Amino acid sequence: MEFNIYNYFLFYVLIIFSVVGYGMFFSYITNTNNIFKNFGYLGILGLFFLSIYSYLSNLVLAHSLIHNSLIILLGILSYVYFLKKNTFKKKEILLISLIFLILFLSILIFKTHDDFSYYHFAYSYYLTQSSSYIGIGQFNHGFKTPSSIFYLNSLFYLPTIKYYMFHMPAVLVMGFANIIFIKKIIKNIKNNSINFLTIYSLLSILFINIFFYRIGEHGTDRSAQILIFILLMEILLLINFSSNNENRLSKIYILIGLIVSFKAFYILYILFLVPVIFHLLKKDDNFNFFNFINNKFFIFLSLIIFCVLMSNLLNSGCLIYPVNITCFESLPWAFDSQHILQMNNWYEQWSKAGAGSNFRIENANDYIKYFNWVPNWINIYFFTKVSDFILGLFCLILITFFSLYSKSKNNLNNHKIFSVYIVLIILFIEWFYNHPSLRYGGYC
Repeated sequence: MEFNIYNYFLFYVLIIFSVVGYGMFFSYITNTNNIFKNFGYLGILGLFFLSIYSYLSNLVLAHSLIHNSLIILLGILSYVYFLKKNTFKKKEILLISLIFLILFLSILIFKTHDDFSYYHFAYSYYLTQSSSYIGIGQFNHGFKTPSSIFYLNSLFYLPTIKYYMFHMPAVLVMGFANIIFIKKIIKNIKNNSINFLTIYSLLSILFINIFFYRIGEHGTDRSAQILIFILLMEILLLINFSSNNENRLSKIYILIGLIVSFKAFYILYILFLVPVIFHLLKKDDNFNFFNFINNKFFIFLSLIIFCVLMSNLLNSGCLIYPVNITCFESLPWAFDSQHILQMNNWYEQWSKAGAGSNFRIENANDYIKYFNWVPNWINIYFFTKVSDFILGLFCLILITFFSLYSKSKNNLNNHKIFSVYIVLIILFIEWFYNHPSLRYGGYC
């Protein structure tokens, strides 16, 4: 099929506004127009809605060309219909256009990551040709670990361009995140409020655009990690400033839902709700757990997590593969416990620099125990990729902090500065732990 850049750009634009249209529609039916007014948040909400839809719809039908064309068309119609209720200023439209134009150029330039051809493309394409089958994890190793990114990819299989838009979820997350942080920075500067939130937003936007700029290589990890930056910002806002807990909780639920759907193992990030609960209990004596879950988006969070776990179960027999305690060996399509244990050890060996694309450590079981792996990991990775990353992050923090220090020293108190650096440490640990290229030079 001949590649036509003009058709590609046309569908690129249509997909962006269609996703935002679904965000507008979802905010309307949930009566949350006052919460999701930002173009970036509307886009995130649209991705959340389409993720749930794609999981459920593929149970009964393939995401074919006709089906996807109707989905994109309905999103565009929704955008046009609700646009009058969500008017964007000319400067905002210019900002949005500039961001997504730059991202369009980036997806033309950068190559795909190693696992794209291995199973990301295969899984996404499979969803366009058939409704879900049980036990497909038996046919391809990558099919054991589904992601909502694959399901979103399948919705962007469209006439003329076919599968050339299978990178759109990563582009959309990157673009919407940039919009959210830039608008937050602009708002604070206009209000002459250079506080810890301004510094955090600036550092976040610089970080994701410097370290995550190769969109074609995002995989399923980096899009989730970008959303984690926004999630931590919303949690800090709730703890430090928020006067409307329900609105802030709605955003937190949406973000956690998308993060978990991108990679099932990220279900651990539900733990971020713990400090939120403690804060609400401390702030409001009448607060109880029922108040916490008495939010319509908590239901949608529960629904998308259910979809994620069920898709994993139907593929591999495990709710989270290859965590053995979540597996049901008695299911006809499930893997036996020995296989699960072997794969779990293999992932651990790989993540501890005990294996790569061209080498494997002998006596792997002894190698992964305790701290036996540390010297080899330091020798192979720490003084190359990790040290470069730490130096780059340190320079980024220094430049940003001293650039704003003269303007912020009058309204930055110690505990807020401390909060910023605690968040940065958390982000570093999180990114370091989850970033495959730092751990073993490949993709999982």
